[in-house]
Parts: sequence; structure tokens; C-alpha cells
Amino acid sequence: MQKYNSEIDYSLEIEKTFEKFKQQSVNDYKFRYSKDAGMNHIETNIIKRVFSKKSPSYTFFIEPSDESGARIISEIENRGINLAANALAQSSDHIYSFLCNTYV
Repeated sequence: MQKYNSEIDYSLEIEKTFEKFKQQSVNDYKFRYSKDAGMNHIETNIIKRVFSKKSPSYTFFIEPSDESGARIISEIENRGINLAANALAQSSDHIYSFLCNTYV
């Protein structure tokens, strides 16, 4: 790193920040998806097929009069959104914790 014109030299602070990585063990911040998330075997198979590495593409149509089908699809969608929101919240908490510990 080099100082550019009249800018403040932050190289020492950056080096101190990266020194913390050498001193501490690495944490595993992967999101863990529970196989038993309150889903029945049909919902579990749908999730497996949707998120498989080579998932095929499916299109389906729900009749306007099929209220129970629309409700089930809505519940599955909400469950997926909830899982994604929880993962995002956990990530946000970890980043916030990291930043608070870095600049203390």
C-alpha cells in the first residue's frame, strides 16, 4: 500500500486488522438446513428436487377454483422465504459482530 497525494495512510490499521485473522481460529458461518424442518415427505421431496445441483425445470398451473392448492403453494413459498430471511439475519448478525470486534 502506498499513500496517494494528501490522503491519510491507513496501512497500519489495515495490517492490524489482518493480524487478527492470524491470531484467531476460523469460524464456520455456513447456513445449516435442518432435514426435519416440520415438512412432510412430499414437501421434502419438492425441496430436494428444487435445490438439487441439476434440478429440472417444471411449470405448473393452479386452477383459480383450487383454493387448497394455492394455499399449499403459498405455505411452501412462505417457508422458503422464512428460511432465506433467517439465513440473511444470521449473516447480518455475524457481519455486525465481526465489525464491532474489529474496530473496538
